[in-house]
Amino acid sequence: MPGRKWFSWGNSDSGLRWAKTLSDDNRPYVEVQSGCPLTQDDQFRMQPHEEKQFLEYWMPVSRIGPPARGSIPTPPSA
Repeated sequence: MPGRKWFSWGNSDSGLRWAKTLSDDNRPYVEVQSGCPLTQDDQFRMQPHEEKQFLEYWMPVSRIGPPARGSIPTPPSA
């Protein structure tokens, strides 16, 4: 699946602090990350007012319920 990956903060003390900050129920989770570049090593530069478009399809995951909260994450304190 080029250009997509699963990301997890892990289950270390630091990772669990992120889970408490970012999840609805304080549990560890995974994020599906994807985008226009095929890998994180691929980079492209954009000029001011330049637009790039790409098409992405998502498959729903069943039985997880609606989002309970949306926020801009802030780093957990160490």
